[in-house]
Amino acid sequence: MLKWLKLQFESWLIRKQEREAYLRLQNESKIEYERAQSELNIKCESCEILKLELARIHELNKTLLNEITYKPTPEPDRPQSPISMPKYVPHSVKRHMMEREDRNLAKKLREEKERELVEELEKEVLGQVNG
Repeated sequence: MLKWLKLQFESWLIRKQEREAYLRLQNESKIEYERAQSELNIKCESCEILKLELARIHELNKTLLNEITYKPTPEPDRPQSPISMPKYVPHSVKRHMMEREDRNLAKKLREEKERELVEELEKEVLGQVNG
């Protein structure tokens, strides 16, 4: 049993050392590749083409979004000229206009009176409650 355990441990140790050596070699080759690329300053042609295409597409998308979201500035409102009355207005039309104005005036006066009455009643009720 002890011999078997020793063999397993040695096997594990060998695999660990092999793995470390492999990773070290891989890391060194990666570092060497990056160093060579930076020294030579070689840029991949297909990468450059892809970067140019990507920049062009971004610019196109930006243009399209600007066109879609464009909001025109509203034109200022033009003052409308008051409607002029014709020279001759039939009496019935004048009468209807005057009656409408009188009804509106009477309604305003009635609302004012009601408001004043409500205010007086509130003062009386509040005076009784406080007094």
